[in-house]
Amino acid sequence: AIGHGARRGYKILTKPPPVPITTALTRVCTEAPMANFDETVVLQLQLTLDPRKPGQNLKHSVVLPHGSGKTTKVLVLTADESQRAASVELGAVAPYVSLDEAVRLVTEEADLSIFAGVDRIICQPKDMRFLGGLGRILGPRGLMPNPKLGTVTNDVVKAVSNSMKGEVVVKTAKDGGVDIVVGKVSMGYR
Repeated sequence: AIGHGARRGYKILTKPPPVPITTALTRVCTEAPMANFDETVVLQLQLTLDPRKPGQNLKHSVVLPHGSGKTTKVLVLTADESQRAASVELGAVAPYVSLDEAVRLVTEEADLSIFAGVDRIICQPKDMRFLGGLGRILGPRGLMPNPKLGTVTNDVVKAVSNSMKGEVVVKTAKDGGVDIVVGKVSMGYR
């Protein structure tokens, strides 16, 4: 099914007559908008997965070809100056905070303002030992870097670039389905 906005939704039926996904997306993008804001288009897939069983969980990141329509704020925490400088050139990094300073602020002063508004934190594998103590703070916020999602990598510049292009996380919901943000109505169907 394809959900759209809070008031309306389109469903691709599994029983006849089926509606091709291209037709459903065209309808979503061409019909008059129901809200006074740019609505988000979400692709909802009902899968036969049971997330409670091992091996039946999905958690991956996917770079959308035209982006997700959302601006992503990325914070790079790394002790490697060359990686930090290269990522700053992309214009994707929050105000500069060194890895040592971030750990000190959070552990000693309980200052979480450096994470305000940040959507994604990227670091290198060698720096994860410093972030391990911040897991109880970053984990519930969904900010803890994870190698499966491409946020723990040696190629920080590529990870920042992908995040800015509209990389989305695809993961299994509690009911076994998957909800993926695929864009905004104003982007139109491409």
